Amino acid sequence: MKNQTFTYLGDDMHGTCLVSANETGGAFSLFHIVAALGASVPPHVHHNEDEAFYVLKGSFQFQMGERIVTAGPGCVGFGPRGVPHSLACTSEHAELLVMALPGGFEAFFTALEAHGPLPMPPAPTDIEGFFGLLARFGMTPAAPLPEGTPVEALSAQPYPKLDLGDHRICPKLIAEDTKGALVLSEIEADYGGSVPLHVGEREYWAFYVLSGRFAFGIGGDSVEAAPGDCILGPCGIEQSWRCVSPEGGRLLIYVAPGE
Repeated sequence: MKNQTFTYLGDDMHGTCLVSANETGGAFSLFHIVAALGASVPPHVHHNEDEAFYVLKGSFQFQMGERIVTAGPGCVGFGPRGVPHSLACTSEHAELLVMALPGGFEAFFTALEAHGPLPMPPAPTDIEGFFGLLARFGMTPAAPLPEGTPVEALSAQPYPKLDLGDHRICPKLIAEDTKGALVLSEIEADYGGSVPLHVGEREYWAFYVLSGRFAFGIGGDSVEAAPGDCILGPCGIEQSWRCVSPEGGRLLIYVAPGE
């Protein structure tokens, strides 16, 4: 299902699968979401997977448990399983990366697209059928937070940068944030900035290019990637990266344990 696009809210919101569960041994799936102003996903609870959000463009408002937060480019959020969350696009156009851990959530998007949107206003049978679809994929609806709940602004730089000379590491989610499910970092690289060949023995790595161009070595293969490209580094495979654009570049790196 890699590169499959799911249109589940008409023209207002659609998503593309960048990394499928089949590629990660079920460890995670990664999606690119495009949304228009007002597009939203109502409050719900995942009972089978955690979700991590990274805002690429525009702005969103999220409910995360008992908090309401706003997030712009570079901001991240983590939705643990069992905790209600929702999202709404608050700009004319916005883009978002969503990682589901473990993977396989693309099957829900396929089923949702086949089901089609709820008619407005929905009849009781429409609602019952939609709730049944959610239950089949381990989700339940949740109540929104009361009006007047304070709104917080997420920081695009929650942790100090680590300067390694030819590149800087900007931690976004650390292991303590996700109970070890995921580490997420943004890299600011100068021209020639690089990490030599290394092996993630028990982790999958996903690299998403935010700006500039990068050359990757994955096993015995070499590939050059531009903004919007996603490169997967499987468990047990040698991998490296190097910034090859004169103006430098930015790279998002997900690290998640293999299943």
